[in-house]
Amino acid sequence: MHSLSQPSKGTKQQFAFLKKTMRETTLGFSLLLLSLNFR
Repeated sequence: MHSLSQPSKGTKQQFAFLKKTMRETTLGFSLLLLSLNFR
């Protein structure tokens, strides 16, 4: 596993994807809480 020694473009892409997923998950969770409050 020599890919850990140098941060490649794939790692940056993976990190960006992780950030996007976290943001979307937070957004979905907020919408879920809102819909539960409006019941």
